[in-house]
Amino acid sequence: MLNSISIAGRLGRDVEEKLLPGGTTLNKLAVAVDDYRNKEKVTDWFYVTIWGELPKFKLDAMRKGATVMLKGKMISRQYEKDGVKITAWEIETRAFDVSVVTSREDAPQGQQAKPRYPEQPQQAPAASESFIDASENLPF
Repeated sequence: MLNSISIAGRLGRDVEEKLLPGGTTLNKLAVAVDDYRNKEKVTDWFYVTIWGELPKFKLDAMRKGATVMLKGKMISRQYEKDGVKITAWEIETRAFDVSVVTSREDAPQGQQAKPRYPEQPQQAPAASESFIDASENLPF
């Protein structure tokens, strides 16, 4: 049997990070996934539990409005509220199954997302920095 789900969407709030008594890290978040049904835009909300410590660069990028992709499994929890039995579904995953795909254009309004890699100007090497010594006898 297979219990697997993959989603890509935007965070509805910043990640809630908790350190459990045994030293395990637990992260909670909500992901909005837009879909079109009968030519009408519909947003589905997925509540996600991430087990394990997220690397700092991921945690810093995972702010409300950031785009994320993740894979995990669907789990259900049952509880009672005001005498009514409720079944809640959520996605459970591990920290290494979460990717942040936010770009600068995806940043929430009024904020700028950090680039994934520092921008470094690309320059051609000067003639004196050539990798091949022209005086060498090359085999071709």
